Amino acid sequence: MYDYNNKSAAIKEIQRFLSITSQKDESIPHVTVDGHFSEETRLAVTEFQRLNSLDATGTVDKLTFDLLYEIYTDRMLEYGVADDNFDLKAFPLKIGQSGSDVAQLNTVLSELEAFYKELIKIDGDFFGADTEYSVKEMQRHLLEDETGYVDNVFFNRLKKELKIRQKFLNIK
Repeated sequence: MYDYNNKSAAIKEIQRFLSITSQKDESIPHVTVDGHFSEETRLAVTEFQRLNSLDATGTVDKLTFDLLYEIYTDRMLEYGVADDNFDLKAFPLKIGQSGSDVAQLNTVLSELEAFYKELIKIDGDFFGADTEYSVKEMQRHLLEDETGYVDNVFFNRLKKELKIRQKFLNIK
């Protein structure tokens, strides 16, 4: 939980709830979990409210927060992840996200760049347009559906591809 005066932590929690909710309901815009109540966060809150027949104000009141939390916990149960054990790796990584999971993805992509120079562009610890481009190119190269999303299976496939390429390079 967070201190009542720590608005950034409260906003991050709301953004986390919205992020998970938007993965199942694509009409809710994805938000970056950064602790800033940006325009993208306001738009996601407004769409969430509209979809759930609440006053679409873009402001998180108690009713909005309670319903958002209820839907979030339902999603977490569907994914088999307890609320107190939230792990973004269990979910598809996609454009707009940031954090350690995205940083790990971009590290693997960066290392794959040695073998696929024309396919790889990265955004650091942010999943931006360059990372999405790289993911789609690697999906195409590895004969996967070009979704631009990265789930655990595809992330592990990227890591395996990197190990194979590195092993091949060491043999030569």
